[in-house]
Amino acid sequence: MSTMVVIDYCIVSDDLPKVVAENVAAKIAEGWQPWGNLATSMCTGEDGTASTMVCQPMVKYTLSDWE
Repeated sequence: MSTMVVIDYCIVSDDLPKVVAENVAAKIAEGWQPWGNLATSMCTGEDGTASTMVCQPMVKYTLSDWE
């Protein structure tokens, strides 16, 4: 029986959702797949400036025969 096995993992992130969407699309074209939910986080810099970080975990699979 063949099963999908994760062979690589990365996190696509940026402070602009549009950039994350473009980079996720590029990773999908390279054979990566989104894994889990999109995550956002509010961050405050040392100067008090607030920003948002958007992150999407991505994985790459291979087929493996398990007995």
